[in-house]
Amino acid sequence: MIKSTAYKVYWTGRYLERIENIARFGVYLANNGISIQEMNNILGVKDAFLYISNEFQLLREDIRGFGDEAVMNALSSLETTIYAKRDNLSKYFADILNTIIYLENMVEENLKPQFVSIMPKKQEEIGSQEKIKKS
Repeated sequence: MIKSTAYKVYWTGRYLERIENIARFGVYLANNGISIQEMNNILGVKDAFLYISNEFQLLREDIRGFGDEAVMNALSSLETTIYAKRDNLSKYFADILNTIIYLENMVEENLKPQFVSIMPKKQEEIGSQEKIKKS
């Protein structure tokens, strides 16, 4: 992996983590009946929705550098979820959390080492190939 790709992977992880943390707190706070204004104060952000949107923009740019088709599809799902209706905060943040976890799994699947098994040939196959070469 070249240095610039490693840099993008590192920051992708950071952005995913930030969005995931806001979503986790959002689910918890929304389930406890806390309003979005109070939620913003507790989380220490001016606007949780804007924060998630900004982090997503940065995330998208980094993922484009190394993501395959499955990762890009998961990224599209996250974008749809982020810009969805926000009338039910608990459902909104839970959907973001589920989609983030799905995207994290796709990124991890994309980056894991690919193992290729090469089965050794049977002794008979080797012997028959040598006979063919000699003829």
